[in-house]
Amino acid sequence: MVYLPLPKRKVKKTIIFDLDETLIHTNNNWRSPCDVVIDMSFPDGSKSKAGVNIRPYAREILRELKKDCEIILFTASHKDYMEPICKWIDPYNELFDYKFHRESCITWSGMFIKDLRIFGNRDLSQVVLVDNATYSFQANVDNGIPIINFFENKQDTELRDLLGYLKALFDEKDVRPVNRQYFKFNKLMNASSAFSGLLSLFDL
Repeated sequence: MVYLPLPKRKVKKTIIFDLDETLIHTNNNWRSPCDVVIDMSFPDGSKSKAGVNIRPYAREILRELKKDCEIILFTASHKDYMEPICKWIDPYNELFDYKFHRESCITWSGMFIKDLRIFGNRDLSQVVLVDNATYSFQANVDNGIPIINFFENKQDTELRDLLGYLKALFDEKDVRPVNRQYFKFNKLMNASSAFSGLLSLFDL
């Protein structure tokens, strides 16, 4: 359980963003086309390079949301991978209030789940998680907001298009019923099979 300091300013919501394939994409081959090549160092003394592409509008959307919201980064990646990328995205520590990594995830069937209940003094009626991996919010399905994978498409507008939905949540007393009605993930989770779950999403 993590008890974060309460925000010093009035915030309308806490918005949590995943990192990989949500805000950025890292190329396995750093010589591939990318926005930046980042040097990484690991506790065992090994070093590597990573070619990183940032999703279009990522910094702009984070900056816009930060005016009214608490912004948290929560990745299933290791801390030593996360930190140099975040330093490049947010060199002056202006965009993210807090950053969490794999050590804060729980594991289930080999997957890393982001159980938002670890934030003990945050009201989950006021929290959303934007993540390309929908299994990530399995523990808090009605807090999850899915986004398609980002790799290197510089014409991608997913974050820009998502901004309106996120702002529409600002005045909601509880984000979970809104997400439940819009995304219907509860139907999928409660289905007896994947096929019946898909049918339920479309009310078939």
